[in-house]
Amino acid sequence: MRLFALRLVCLSLLGSIACVGGAASAEDAKLIHNVFFTLNDGTPENRAKLIAACHTLEPIPGIDYFAVGALAEDLESPVNVLDFDVSLTIVFENKKAHDVYQTHEVHVKFVDENRPSFKKVQVYDTYLK
Repeated sequence: MRLFALRLVCLSLLGSIACVGGAASAEDAKLIHNVFFTLNDGTPENRAKLIAACHTLEPIPGIDYFAVGALAEDLESPVNVLDFDVSLTIVFENKKAHDVYQTHEVHVKFVDENRPSFKKVQVYDTYLK
């Protein structure tokens, strides 16, 4: 799963470079939304609880791809980032779908209910060609 996430991030970076060159407008390009959650208490149970909560986001319209999982702790190369507990990757149809998601009642509820468990949240958004 972690290798897949790394490949997806690499693809998103390549897509971003292509978009800068004018191949597609940001409004039309797919948007990859990568979220890395660090929990106040990153126990396996709390990670599983957050993963289950993330799955409530799947039915929001405009999502082309959805993946969520816990840190692969057994992968410890010098370039591996290990300071998070759960990662969420969503590929949206376009920026408009992302914007709808941000204010969608299911997303707002997810944030409100889970925010107390978050120590840190990092978001990496990129456009694809």
